[in-house]
Amino acid sequence: MAQYSRRRAYRHATPFIRLQSLSNGQSFCLWIGKSAVAAPLAGHFSTYGLSRTATVPEF
Repeated sequence: MAQYSRRRAYRHATPFIRLQSLSNGQSFCLWIGKSAVAAPLAGHFSTYGLSRTATVPEF
């Protein structure tokens, strides 16, 4: 356990949430990023309601 007390804490620039897959039980982090675009874009949204290409209005 002493090895964990020497671990360095990391700060991430982008927010994330920890999730657990319902299909295989594996844990993973879902990173969330925000970027500005000139015009709205249509696209496909994942099961988590996020997309790499589609835009959502800022509210």
